[in-house]
Amino acid sequence: MPGDKWDGKISNLNISDQAFPELHAELSKMHHKARSDRLRPLALLGLSSLQFSGKMTTPESSPSAVS
Repeated sequence: MPGDKWDGKISNLNISDQAFPELHAELSKMHHKARSDRLRPLALLGLSSLQFSGKMTTPESSPSAVS
C-alpha cells in the first residue's frame, strides 16, 4: 500500500521455523507480551548493524535528500 501513512504498528510478523528454528522455538514458548519485548531489542540490533555497516541509508544520507 504505497502512499498510505504508516500508523506505527506492526500487526503481523512471521518468524520462519525453517529459516530460524531456534528463535522460533524460543519465541513460541513465550507469552505474547514477553515475545514482543524480546523482539524489540533484536530488531534494534539488526537495524543498528545495518546502519553501522553502511547497508542502510537514512533520509539525511540518501542521495535524493534535498539540501
